[in-house]
Amino acid sequence: MNSTEPDRPPLIHRKVPVWIVCVLGTVGLAFVLLLLLAVAATTALPGVVWALAGGWLRHGLRVLPDFFAQWRSAGLPLAALVAAGWTSHRLLRWWLAARGSALAETWNMGRSAAVTGMLLLCGASAVAISGVAHQAMWLAQTEWSQTNRKFKLIGTLQDTRDLFLFLIIFESDHGRMPNSWEEFLHWSVGLENSGMLRWLSHGKVPPVLTHPGAAIRGMHPATILMISDAVDGKHVLGLADGAAEAVTPAQLEAILASGGMRYRNDP
Repeated sequence: MNSTEPDRPPLIHRKVPVWIVCVLGTVGLAFVLLLLLAVAATTALPGVVWALAGGWLRHGLRVLPDFFAQWRSAGLPLAALVAAGWTSHRLLRWWLAARGSALAETWNMGRSAAVTGMLLLCGASAVAISGVAHQAMWLAQTEWSQTNRKFKLIGTLQDTRDLFLFLIIFESDHGRMPNSWEEFLHWSVGLENSGMLRWLSHGKVPPVLTHPGAAIRGMHPATILMISDAVDGKHVLGLADGAAEAVTPAQLEAILASGGMRYRNDP
């Protein structure tokens, strides 16, 4: 380097103009947003991620106008919080001084406000966890989450077991099973949590009654009482012992071909 030239900082140490940083950052952010929007339009998972990342903003924009419209209702709890915070601060200062602690001189309102904020955040976190749990249960019932799992089959198994209990109650009242689901439905309208009403509310076709009008008592435990439509590639069988079993169409065809109407052929 020529000794007569002034010293210059290396190129990597030179300052970049602020406007260039702002332009590049805006262009990069816009590109990322457009990419996310394009991907979210074709797949479900990015849409869920986008909802989790920006859902709080949309929620705030939706509820804040109503909140500010009812500011008097929110003002009373806020005033109570300020009064309780100031009283707690003074009480804590007095307690520290009574114990001869050095913190009595250094403890200020900022520390008390920080502690109060932490308590409020703990409460908000508890409420948020409860909300996440409820939303997770709701999401598990949606078509989006059920497409990759056997939720429909599991639900049909449970509904079949519940329906069997109502068949037992019907038999205790009439001495037999119903001759049809219409008869059963007419009888079960007055019952709470009716198995058939819940089955129909799920939009599912009722199972086939294989022994209408017969008595469950005295039947072989493996006798098939109900056969559902194919759910997740399997049929659900309701047995006389109250169990529910899922079988493939080939297995069901073999059972029907045997003529025994039993899930198991044991004597």
